[in-house]
Amino acid sequence: MNFAVVGCGMLARAQHVPNIAASERMVLHTCCDLDLAECRDVHGALHTSKDMHATIADPDVEAIVLATHETIRREPIEAAAKAGKPIYVEKPMAHSIDEAYAIADVVHESGIPYCVGHNRRNAPAIAVRINDDWWSWKGYVFDQGSECAGPMLFEMTHFTDICNWFIGRLPVRVTALEGGMLNHGAVIEYEGGALATIFMGSNGTFGYPKELYEINGGGGIVVVDHMLEMRTAGIEGAPAHKTYPMLADRHPDVGVEGGFTGYMAKKRVACDEAAAAGDPNLIFAAEPDKGHARALERFINEIRGDGPMVCGVDDALLATRVSLAAIKSVKAGRVVEMAEI
Repeated sequence: MNFAVVGCGMLARAQHVPNIAASERMVLHTCCDLDLAECRDVHGALHTSKDMHATIADPDVEAIVLATHETIRREPIEAAAKAGKPIYVEKPMAHSIDEAYAIADVVHESGIPYCVGHNRRNAPAIAVRINDDWWSWKGYVFDQGSECAGPMLFEMTHFTDICNWFIGRLPVRVTALEGGMLNHGAVIEYEGGALATIFMGSNGTFGYPKELYEINGGGGIVVVDHMLEMRTAGIEGAPAHKTYPMLADRHPDVGVEGGFTGYMAKKRVACDEAAAAGDPNLIFAAEPDKGHARALERFINEIRGDGPMVCGVDDALLATRVSLAAIKSVKAGRVVEMAEI
C-alpha cells in the first residue's frame, strides 16, 4: 500500500518513516512537511510535499499516517474521511474533549479505517511505571501558552489506553496528583473494583529502563521490565521468566543474556559512547520493541479486512477522556467521575 506521512517531525523520522520504508507491504510514497531532506535522501520517499490537502487527495496515496502536533488533527482527518482513505493518527487523538468527539463523529459517519498510535498494545510486553528524562523533552513542552494540557494528555494517553485495554472494564473515576508538569501519578478505578496506578517521573535517566508494568490479581503476579523481560508467579502454565528481543542493537556481543541485565550492560556501553562523543543520541541503543512497526502492519490487515481493529476511535476517545479526567483532578484537587468528562 502507498502511504503518505503528514507531519515528519522527530517521532515520524524515528519510527513511522523508517518502518514504512522497511516494510514489505508498505511503500513510502509521500512525506509532507516543511523540512523533508531526511525523508527523501535517507529513507527514499518517492515524493515530498508541503501541501497537506494535496497529499491526502493524491489518488496514488492509499493510506495516511498523521504525525502532526495534536492541535492539528481534525482538519486532516476530515480530509482523509472525505477522500475515503484509511488514516493512522498519532496519540493523543485530539487536544480537547470537544474535538475528540467531533473526530469520532467524522470517523463513524465516514466509516474509514482509523487507528490511533497507542502502540503499546502492539508491543510484545507493556508497562505503566515511567522513568523519564526531562532533558530529552523539546522546549515547547514547557511553554504553557502553546500546550493545551501538557504531558498528562499527550504522553499519559499511552498508559491510560493500555490500562483500559488490559483490564477490559469501563473506568468510573480518576484521582491524580502532579508535582511539576512532568511528574504525576493517577489512580483509575474501574467497574468491578479493579484499580490501575500510573506513575510518571521525569527526573530520572534514560540510562535505566524507562517503563515497568506490574499486575496483581487472582493470586498471581506479572512483572514486565521495559518490554524486555517478563516474570510471573502464581499463574499455572505461565512461564516464570521470558525475555524479548531488542531493536537496533549496536552491541550484540555485550549483554548476550538479554532481558534486564543484558539491557543494562548494553546501556552502560552506550552511555560511555554518548559521553565520549558528546552526542546524547548515542544513548539509544538496543531499545525495546514498543510496537510501532507492528501497529502499522496490523493496521494494513484491518484495512484489508484480514484482521481485527487495532486501536479504533472509541478506544482512543476513552483513553483521552481518562487523561483529561486526571488533568481535571489535578486542577480541582478532588476525585473526578468519568461522567464529568
